[in-house]
Amino acid sequence: EGHEEVQEELPKKAKFFFSSAVEMWDADFYVKLDENVNIDL
Repeated sequence: EGHEEVQEELPKKAKFFFSSAVEMWDADFYVKLDENVNIDL
């Protein structure tokens, strides 16, 4: 909270997320969403 992200760093953050996710979980697909997005599965 009170944390602001620099727009230019977001691609690095997404790349880190996906590379970590692939190492940790064997999934058919991976999705990264912002906190203001709702999905219904």
